[in-house]
Amino acid sequence: MEHMSMCIASALTVLAHILLIVLCFRTKAKRRCLKKIVHLPFALAAVGMVCGSVMCIPVVVCAISGERTGWFFCLTVLFCDSLMVAYRNCVIRFDDKGFTARNFLGIRRSCGYGNVEGLRTGKDKRLYFQGH
Repeated sequence: MEHMSMCIASALTVLAHILLIVLCFRTKAKRRCLKKIVHLPFALAAVGMVCGSVMCIPVVVCAISGERTGWFFCLTVLFCDSLMVAYRNCVIRFDDKGFTARNFLGIRRSCGYGNVEGLRTGKDKRLYFQGH
């Protein structure tokens, strides 16, 4: 019974990874035509795609052979998937009215330009608004 649950968990992990890869490429295609958007670089998602795909192989092999070390590889794949989730969700959209920032969990905050408290320029650019 434990062997069957490991196979199901590995299959779900691989399917979730493949789904996130497809969603990242769809997101990249949509962002090409949007000009008023700031987002994380696609290289972050690409690292998650490549590393996660490589780690999916030991997940499946360990699940088929019944080894318990597959959980470690499964957690590694989930970490790589989190890089792709960050690429998809972390975005700032702006227009004449103000801007909307969305974080890793998809929580959105909208502000007008009057709410900007500070701007730091240089190598690391940051925008501070409403205490964030």
